[in-house]
Amino acid sequence: MPRFWWVNHRQTHRQEIDGQYLWSPKRKSNGAYNEFRRKVQAVERACRVTGIDNPALLIASHIKPWRVCPTAEERLDGQNGLMLTPDVDVLFDRGFISFQDDGEVLVSERVETRDLRRLGLGHLRSLDELGFGEAQRGWGTAGFALGQQRYQDYHRSQVFV
Repeated sequence: MPRFWWVNHRQTHRQEIDGQYLWSPKRKSNGAYNEFRRKVQAVERACRVTGIDNPALLIASHIKPWRVCPTAEERLDGQNGLMLTPDVDVLFDRGFISFQDDGEVLVSERVETRDLRRLGLGHLRSLDELGFGEAQRGWGTAGFALGQQRYQDYHRSQVFV
């Protein structure tokens, strides 16, 4: 059986059992590398929020959640994934952050600024609080490929809160 890391086991146990917050292992139980992770790494080399590019610190996260993908092809599509650090992965999976097609990070109003600061992500909201919401952000990421954009559309409309 593959080893998995669990997110906040006590509070999200039901969601984890239903497949919502299960972290993807690097290897399967038979020793083969995870195909989805390999495909995502071919598209995304670093976390779009933190810039971390060490594969040991990154999770292959689905943009359109696995549980709602109608086909195996969509579940394993590298365009349906991002390499994210664990904290950013949780925020993304639970809909607290999302991305515009041009790469700009969207932050839900449901996330407290103090919590973002504690996670080291306070920069995602600091310009808005100072009244510079239209200013160009230094942490903006590159735009998404067309294949990724259709999954991002789903994430913004169905997952982002």
